[in-house]
Amino acid sequence: MWDGTLNPVEICRYKSNLYDEPIVFASDLHKDCAAVVEFLLLFLEPWEWTFVSLGDMAGTGEFGSNADPTDEYKRIHRSFRKFYFVDGNHDRPRERAHLLTNADGTKCCLQGSAGKLGSATARGVSGIMSGLNSPGKLSKPVFEERISEALETGDVHTFLTHDAPRTKGFSPEVGNPLLAQHVELHQPRVHVFGHRHLQPAVVGGGPTIFINTDRRVVMMEPG
Repeated sequence: MWDGTLNPVEICRYKSNLYDEPIVFASDLHKDCAAVVEFLLLFLEPWEWTFVSLGDMAGTGEFGSNADPTDEYKRIHRSFRKFYFVDGNHDRPRERAHLLTNADGTKCCLQGSAGKLGSATARGVSGIMSGLNSPGKLSKPVFEERISEALETGDVHTFLTHDAPRTKGFSPEVGNPLLAQHVELHQPRVHVFGHRHLQPAVVGGGPTIFINTDRRVVMMEPG
């Protein structure tokens, strides 16, 4: 799939013992989100899968544009077994998007709440750290407070952020060093993030497995 102003969307599928139910992670699809979701609805049995968005799931096609992903959030919510999300720096959802809940009672928006990916607990932080104070762009103190609130609960298996940590093993080696420090300190089993397109999609070898979903769909199946 191709967005003429951005990059191709990669589709990755893995067998893993990280989760005991199938999970789809995706982010930074911008204006291609509807087309990618349509593909997944045809390709998968969506009622068996949990869909997790790491943000920036709408757009106009103009680089850097902000947009409202609410309609696509609602479509994913009604089509997949469960739906969770954190917002990206370009998402401008309507208020009702943050009121969506799953059949098990968990909130779809994981900013400030916990979700269940099978038996694994997931928590998240929306937006990115920035010098600007606007929706999706948070000051360092606010961003750090939200990271601490999520990770210091001690129950986080999967940590979800839109912002990218600066972590060895990815190329190029870019990202947020403060976020990386907190992840290194608390060592969630998995950290899934978007915002920057890095290679490869998955980096392991340490206490935390990192999954980069920028312009990607990453499917994790038990096995």
